[in-house]
Amino acid sequence: MQKEEQRRNYLLLYINGVRIEVRGEAVMRPLSDFLREELRLTGTKIVCAEGDCGACTVMVIAGDKIRIVNSCIAPLYLFDCQHLVTVEGLTVNGELNPVQQALVTHHGTQCGFCTPGFVVALTALVANRQRARTINEFQPQQELVQQELVQQELGGNLCRCTGYQGIIDAAKSIDIESIPFVLAHLLHPEIERDLQLHRTTELLIEQEQHQQQDQQRRLFAPTTLAAALAFLADSSSEGGAGPCLVVAGASDLGVQFNKRKRTLPSRILSLSAISDPKLCTVAITVAEGGGRQLVIGGKVTLAQWRDAMQEMPELQQIPELFEINNFLQYFASPQIRTVATLAGNIANASPIGDTLPLLLVTDSRLELQSVRGSRIVALKEYFLGYRQSVLAKDELITRIFIPLLPLRPSLALPQQLGWRLRLYKISRRKNLDISTVSVAFMAHFSDDWSTILEIRVGLGGVAATPVRVPLVEDFLRNKCYGEWGEKEWEELGKVLQKAITPISDLRADAAYRMQIVLNHFKKFFLECNLECNRRDNE
Repeated sequence: MQKEEQRRNYLLLYINGVRIEVRGEAVMRPLSDFLREELRLTGTKIVCAEGDCGACTVMVIAGDKIRIVNSCIAPLYLFDCQHLVTVEGLTVNGELNPVQQALVTHHGTQCGFCTPGFVVALTALVANRQRARTINEFQPQQELVQQELVQQELGGNLCRCTGYQGIIDAAKSIDIESIPFVLAHLLHPEIERDLQLHRTTELLIEQEQHQQQDQQRRLFAPTTLAAALAFLADSSSEGGAGPCLVVAGASDLGVQFNKRKRTLPSRILSLSAISDPKLCTVAITVAEGGGRQLVIGGKVTLAQWRDAMQEMPELQQIPELFEINNFLQYFASPQIRTVATLAGNIANASPIGDTLPLLLVTDSRLELQSVRGSRIVALKEYFLGYRQSVLAKDELITRIFIPLLPLRPSLALPQQLGWRLRLYKISRRKNLDISTVSVAFMAHFSDDWSTILEIRVGLGGVAATPVRVPLVEDFLRNKCYGEWGEKEWEELGKVLQKAITPISDLRADAAYRMQIVLNHFKKFFLECNLECNRRDNE
């Protein structure tokens, strides 16, 4: 840890270009509450308080990237040394910016409650496209691509009365090339210098004694991994301050706190200020056995993971990357993907974590680190029970290792070794919804694609933990699936019933879950058959 005189006991924020220092209990509040009640910036609306509707969307200016977040589930302390922009900060000299004016012109609002969130999200989209100078999607001759992009970027914003066509038309009408940079009035070099200077100091905030706790609440945001591990060790030691809550993105924790299903502990460790490459890097490296692996740092968000893969030349040569890239597009919403981490999805040990079936079928491994050292744990050995894992109280998930198949020249060519990875998420909505069931298949086919030589199946939402199903995998090994009839599918169904015992809850009953899993076996084999036939005809 840094010396006491090198630490700060306050948050430093810039909000709409205005410098703000925050102390005391306010640092623990949701960002939306602080904006509305402390600063009276009531344009940011709170509707669901679960990160589902986007009415609370706020923009974060972070270097060359503009990102959007749900302020209703985000604790204020996660934005220490950040520049935030609310809907009130988007006007220029009292005049509407081009996004706001477009929504007026194209009748993109009725009651207006969701409108601030749409305005912020659309302005972020425009700003990022302007910065990247990639405006082809917005040319009239590529209208279909343009609309698809807008729909993707607004996947976390819901409108209850206007209907989306006016909003989409407004976005399509904006001439990015001809308008000034939409955030130019908020970018000042002295702001970034001030923030960067403060990012080098640790944040330690202590609050007065509170109910049901004998000790002060401490919030610690270190700048190094070593300091974070030391704080964890102190909190978890016998006679220590414990228990300690580790926070990276809080996308799940924020909902629990808002719905009063969880109370703040006496110790909070925020990873927001750590820039250690181990925690923050996405890379392809050589594994111990000589193969290639995708390494993802424990602090990497889902958006950063996807962005990093899209910049990799191997994206078109490694089929797993291509499939994962497409799958992540439907993980929650843009507002959640910018804060949620892969490590957090694992650490929650939820049976419906969207990435977990993928990690199971790829035989992924985790690096768990503490002051005692580090250890490697296979994901299939990580889960102990419902929201229970082998992660010790003083350990962090520092890296995730995903083994990769060999390179091939192009995704358009037959795949080496006949492997196929497919990921499916079954939920009530395609975008921004919790999965009812998730399914991952990784299968090795014969040269003529008629026989399953090996298959790995990962399932979420059918047991207390995400699971592999060895009984089913053994049953399918060396099966010729292409000409299966009703008898073979009945046999698979019986094996599946022995392998999993789904529960019934508000999302679906056990019979539905069982049927939906069986249906996705059929879908996977059908897709493989169609692909094989297509290539035979080429």
